[in-house]
Amino acid sequence: MAVPFMPLYVADYMADTAHLTTVEHGAYLLLIMTYWQRGEPLPDDDKKLARIVGLQGRNWKRVRQEIEPFFEFRDNKWVHQRIEHQLTLMRSQSRANSLNGKKGGLAKAKASPSENLAKPKRTLSHTDTDTDTVDTIVSKRARAPKAIKHAMPDNWWPEDFGPSSKCAKIIEGWTSEQFAEQFEHFKAHHEASGKKFESWQAAWQTWVINSEKFKPRQQQSRGSSLRDIGDEVRGLLNYGYGN
Repeated sequence: MAVPFMPLYVADYMADTAHLTTVEHGAYLLLIMTYWQRGEPLPDDDKKLARIVGLQGRNWKRVRQEIEPFFEFRDNKWVHQRIEHQLTLMRSQSRANSLNGKKGGLAKAKASPSENLAKPKRTLSHTDTDTDTVDTIVSKRARAPKAIKHAMPDNWWPEDFGPSSKCAKIIEGWTSEQFAEQFEHFKAHHEASGKKFESWQAAWQTWVINSEKFKPRQQQSRGSSLRDIGDEVRGLLNYGYGN
């Protein structure tokens, strides 16, 4: 009986076989893989075993001395305890799957003809685009992992925006000093307020876009300040000249 993939616990295997040579490793692996594929113990027959591992009689007898301890001998058979255990588990799972399949088939057979007709049939090329019910959609959303809000990580640095994005165009208009100033304001503002976000990149994107909205106000404020200073200077000059 052909069986599915053979589980190989690498750490255990390496610990048990560290003393084997390369040839002995190859022979041992060929034996246990054949054992697994056949689903039964190997015959205690040197000719057959030598044929499995691809070694001549004399070479096989030398390798056999190192490999024998991994097996037990029962009724002229080489029995491997671990593989027998895994085969037992595999067969139990196979029987359980078969029983579940039969139960499912009986349930479908008992379904009313109208219920069977109401369910769309799938083909190998079918793409499910319109058969999800509201309950199914809600269930899928419930299973989706929810993002967790978190504080800004230490040494966090924003990623570059796409070259054609609005944010990239805004940042292109900044000098390196202006970028550093904006980023420091961004960090200081959110650290002081204790804000947490699911995505700090998204928060930075909002900050960059808003910087354009506040820009006219900042420029207007700066212009007003300059006008006030100019008026004050002119007043002082007029006062001086008047005296």
